[in-house]
Amino acid sequence: MSVRVGIIGNGWRAVTWRRIIQSLPDQFSLVGTVIRNPDKRGDVTDSPVFGSTEALVDFGIDLAVVSVSWSSQPDVILELASQGIAVLSETPPAPDVPSLHSLCSAVPSGAIVQVAEQYPFHPLSSAQIAMANSGLLGDLQMAHVSIAHGYHGVALIRRFLGVGIEDVTVRATRFPVKTTSGPGRNLDYSGADIESGNQTLATLRFGDKTGVFDFLGASYFAHIRHRRAVIRGISGEIEHDTVRLVPERKVPIQYQLVRREAGHEGNLEGAGLIAITAGDRVWFENPFVAERFSDDEIAMAETLVRTSAMRDGSRGFYGLDEASFDHAIGIAIEEAANIGDEVTVLGADWR
Repeated sequence: MSVRVGIIGNGWRAVTWRRIIQSLPDQFSLVGTVIRNPDKRGDVTDSPVFGSTEALVDFGIDLAVVSVSWSSQPDVILELASQGIAVLSETPPAPDVPSLHSLCSAVPSGAIVQVAEQYPFHPLSSAQIAMANSGLLGDLQMAHVSIAHGYHGVALIRRFLGVGIEDVTVRATRFPVKTTSGPGRNLDYSGADIESGNQTLATLRFGDKTGVFDFLGASYFAHIRHRRAVIRGISGEIEHDTVRLVPERKVPIQYQLVRREAGHEGNLEGAGLIAITAGDRVWFENPFVAERFSDDEIAMAETLVRTSAMRDGSRGFYGLDEASFDHAIGIAIEEAANIGDEVTVLGADWR
């Protein structure tokens, strides 16, 4: 029997959630979408619309995707969790440190609440994380991430380094830059503009491991700003899709992480990612090949499947503690850049 899912919110991300849920009918059924503003309810034509979370719950759901504003997230999460509904919340689960603490304290014991941090589940990032944490690179030393902003970038750094919730010292700076912009969320290709923004550079010291956070907001859509990750261990490194190793101090070797795609040239299997391989190993295998999802949709769908599996006893993948910790570090990066001094985030505050 498919899991009955409801969506609270109707922003840009909620539209994608509806499409993903409807693409997986063997696993999920979309009960409906909550839109509190009566003037906006006519915007949704592909699912039933409810005027309140209470009405959606009364109709009957097993799992809720909460995709509302930062300030509204805590109240909606608590409303659902207190009624035994499994919750998958958008990032971040609350806007600031006090509200994060308040939310973590208020959620009932045993409630299923996960946060949809999808970036570690992007196919390439997932392959890089698997390889970095396999021991192939030796003891991990450093991860330089220029992929996503704030808490997203922090979540990737921690996963690349295999770091849990522990003390971190943050130093940061920012400086103005310009770049040729991309099409944006509306996919407007009418012409490129010059976009001004602030580049943020930060170092995160987790004991003897270092994360380098490097991001410009325009990079999400600017075609000339390459997203990249460099993960370094004592005996090897991953630089985007290139792996360099010195096995047992012998001749160094180098190979690539390769995307295996359907639909190229004479292939008639449709269009979409099959797997990411390196050498003779598969480091990521797409569980949604038939749906032809984008990388971001693959990652979002994975968070949905994993949250649903918790209803049957599976372990969580990104709970309120980790999500709050990463957001607290993201806030610390901004604070450190503002004051020009280091800021410490204590792991004990979020365990």
